[in-house]
Amino acid sequence: MMIWMIPMLAVEATDLAKANEAMDAIKALEGRWAADTDGDGTLESVVEFEVIANGSAVREIMFPGTEHEMTNMYHLDGTSVRMTHFCAGGNQPSMVAAEVDGEGAIHFAFDRGCNIGETTTYMGDLALTIGEDSIVEAWTSSGPDGAQHHMTFEFARLEPERPTYFVATMSKGPHWDDNVALMDQHGIQDHIEHLEALREAGTLVMAGPWLDTAGGMMIFRASSMDEAHALVASEAVVKAGVVTPSVHQWMVPIHGVDGLKQ
Repeated sequence: MMIWMIPMLAVEATDLAKANEAMDAIKALEGRWAADTDGDGTLESVVEFEVIANGSAVREIMFPGTEHEMTNMYHLDGTSVRMTHFCAGGNQPSMVAAEVDGEGAIHFAFDRGCNIGETTTYMGDLALTIGEDSIVEAWTSSGPDGAQHHMTFEFARLEPERPTYFVATMSKGPHWDDNVALMDQHGIQDHIEHLEALREAGTLVMAGPWLDTAGGMMIFRASSMDEAHALVASEAVVKAGVVTPSVHQWMVPIHGVDGLKQ
């Protein structure tokens, strides 16, 4: 009995090692990818990979934000890797990694599924090829009459979106000398609360004093220069003419700066 168990355990250990290697490769896909699906040179089809559940699973969202959005869930199942495809068609075929070649190619074959009837067309096969900065997903669907349809996506990694920072520096405005009366009118408390709301929303990184020397500044996030100007112009002290802002893009990288200084 023990003689037979030793080779079986060795095979299981080898299979588990391959499965862990495959999962590590899939985890490394975390981020955003895109493919040119219509040949116009534009990367319009997007997928997003995210490592979840304390590192035990990977969620792939295909075509996020569209009516065709779908999800693929990858995780270990014993000594294999399982992928369940949550299809926009309302079925959930589940596949196991039938082949893992150790060179970035993983072949998933249909194993079982939910909401798959005699007339259901469903995804039954996925050949996933992982490169350094590329993914090829070759899908095969199976129809009720046995017909198969093939589709292949070649994804390239997208650079992570980096936030754009702006800095607004303040100089004395036309009503600087009247700032006490004007701020009584427009509300210094509203001004502070507005800054705090921007900070809580993740927009404001830092703000300095504006009303003592008019040498204040604020560093904040915005998607464009127009949005940056509009955000600063909405400040009560700017509207009142107490200070005049000058807005520029902040060119120095910001690492972990978060807070509100008054």
